[in-house]
Amino acid sequence: MSPAANTTEHTFQVVFTLPGGSSLEPHLDALQAAGCDDAAFLGPAVDGTFIAEFDREAPSFTTAVVSALEALRSALPDVRLLRVQPEDIVSLSAIAARTGRTDESVRLLAQGRRGPGGFPPTAGWINDKTQVWRWADVARWFADALGEPPEGGEHAAFLAALNDALDLAARAGDLRDRPDELEAVRQFLPAELAAA
Repeated sequence: MSPAANTTEHTFQVVFTLPGGSSLEPHLDALQAAGCDDAAFLGPAVDGTFIAEFDREAPSFTTAVVSALEALRSALPDVRLLRVQPEDIVSLSAIAARTGRTDESVRLLAQGRRGPGGFPPTAGWINDKTQVWRWADVARWFADALGEPPEGGEHAAFLAALNDALDLAARAGDLRDRPDELEAVRQFLPAELAAA
């Protein structure tokens, strides 16, 4: 069996910025050479972000995402990798869309008025009326409590942790001149990461 027979196409988006909101034009050859020929690039958006939408063949979703991030870093040394989508922070409507339910059905589950209860706690509020959740928590609850694993939910915990790591890398840079604060953050890293 050839190696290609063991691969699957994985679709995901990487959101990133470049210093000074620069154009991608001068970097297109480098992106191609680094192996990003399976990505479509959009941007910059009004907020200065770019999106690379990958359709990458790899043995696993994890391998596909990691190889894409490494290729972007190789081609764009000053890149700031912000997150891999689909996004982990979700509203009630987004949960409904991802699980194939109505907004009302998810609202009742979240309030404990339907289903087994124990819906994950919110991650916060966008405004007085809009709550948000972590998709990784919600996807696990749908699988464990309802026996309804949402499509794509099997990678939710990986994407949440990876995006947290990307965010932590950016924040650590912000704390470079504040070693006491950086050390305080390091104390709360899980042992598996702190030892790495």
